[in-house]
Amino acid sequence: MSLPPYDKHATDSFRRFYLLLPRDGDTTLLILKLHLLVEEQVRAYVDERLASPSALEAAKLECHQAICLAEALCSDDIHENVWEAARKLNSLRNHIAHRLEPKGVVDRMDHISTLIGLPLATLKDQEKTQEQNAADNLSFAVSMLYNEVALYVRRRPAQVVSLVPPSGDA
Repeated sequence: MSLPPYDKHATDSFRRFYLLLPRDGDTTLLILKLHLLVEEQVRAYVDERLASPSALEAAKLECHQAICLAEALCSDDIHENVWEAARKLNSLRNHIAHRLEPKGVVDRMDHISTLIGLPLATLKDQEKTQEQNAADNLSFAVSMLYNEVALYVRRRPAQVVSLVPPSGDA
């Protein structure tokens, strides 16, 4: 897998990611913001690969559907687990958004982190709780996921097939 070189969009997106990333220790807010940031890049990825993105607006795609569409449109050399991790992040966001006391959040955060290839011991701090460590790992892993998708936004894949009118009969 070879990533394309950074461009202005990728650099600006990465800066924006870290600017908007909450640092107050609120795991729920962190998950919500990480999800929104990733969803923004997924939708940008989809929109630029469509001949008429505005025609899809009426469909009002849910995030899960947009991620599946992005994966279906993907011809780029993107990390094999990016779309699955994005779906799991969306599922985690839905899980916490619809429950007052969600269960299994740490396990879900750890699972997303490992999908992106982050060994769970990487950011383990003995002075932090298991939830704080999972949140740190998730932030780092999702930054990699986000960056992976952002690198391919504004880089439409080359058109492989084009119709050419006949040049005349011989």
